[in-house]
Amino acid sequence: MNNFILFLVPTIIWGSTWLAITFQLTVNPLYSIIYRFILASGILFVYSFTKKLPLKFPLKVHKDLFLLGITLFGFNYFFTYTAEQNLTSGLVALCFSTMVIFNSINARIFLKQKINFKVILGGIIGLIGLSILFKNDILNFTLSSTTTKGIVLTFAGAYCASLGNIISAKIQKENIPIIQSNTFGMLYGALSLLLIALISGKIPEIDTSFSYITALLYLSIFGSVIAFGSYLKLLGRIGPQKAVYITLLIPIVAIVLSAVFENLSLQPHSIIGILIVLAGNYIALKR
Repeated sequence: MNNFILFLVPTIIWGSTWLAITFQLTVNPLYSIIYRFILASGILFVYSFTKKLPLKFPLKVHKDLFLLGITLFGFNYFFTYTAEQNLTSGLVALCFSTMVIFNSINARIFLKQKINFKVILGGIIGLIGLSILFKNDILNFTLSSTTTKGIVLTFAGAYCASLGNIISAKIQKENIPIIQSNTFGMLYGALSLLLIALISGKIPEIDTSFSYITALLYLSIFGSVIAFGSYLKLLGRIGPQKAVYITLLIPIVAIVLSAVFENLSLQPHSIIGILIVLAGNYIALKR
């Protein structure tokens, strides 16, 4: 599978997951995430057994898989979902997109990769584009203890996701296959979230309605197994500094889909913001 497809698949899938999430509002978000990754991990376990893929790894590898799980599939989602209770989705998307910067810094610190200033420039341009796209959210923003908490949590989620990216890159360099690393990573992430939920006194709940189960299957199969598999494979090929640019395009896909399915009217500033993000994308990813 070529890099363009690997870039396109998670961008479109993650841009569409907001539609599925709207059908899961009847259950505590923490448990919805837990179910999502337990199911995704189970699917990958079944696939691995069927294909006779090796699933035995030394304790040292499991340490990295555990770190992958709690950062990329655990705390990242916990912080981000909690932040959305205090901020608008537009501001969360904007703050989370700073992961573009975090990946460049962390790749330099942990992987000893040179900072790609062309990617940084493209990322800054992309952030400017997103700022224009979500200008109404910014203009209506009021600083308070609640919104400050939301901002801090979003940055924490973005940084955890960035660390997960770096850990995945390290694991791939050690020739641990993505399917197996995601199998254990998603399991460890789900178990860490389950521990948080139980400690915080949240009682397990489930919605057996057709809409909830369908959304759960979509998020587990497409939003987790396929999207993360494609993204992390791309990350292994082109590096975390470039692959992360997907995070700037996901909100655009979400808005375009909203315009199609919910008759959202795209304002002139929205179109300008989208074009600027795409320009940043071109600068960051061109050879």
